[in-house]
Amino acid sequence: MSYNFMDHIKTELTGEEINVNGITPAMIFQSLNTNVLTVGQFKTDLLARENNLQSTQVNQLLQSYGY
Repeated sequence: MSYNFMDHIKTELTGEEINVNGITPAMIFQSLNTNVLTVGQFKTDLLARENNLQSTQVNQLLQSYGY
């Protein structure tokens, strides 16, 4: 069984709980590389690492923070 770092995220701003699973801390840190300069680039890189399986959830999460 794989370790899912973020099964459920409750955003600080809205209190909304968003189901994001399959994204690991390593994936997040790998997406924060020198080629990533914007939130949009981070999102694109992160989604590519998980084959865009959770694009709806990741978009919802970033939108809840105003991105």
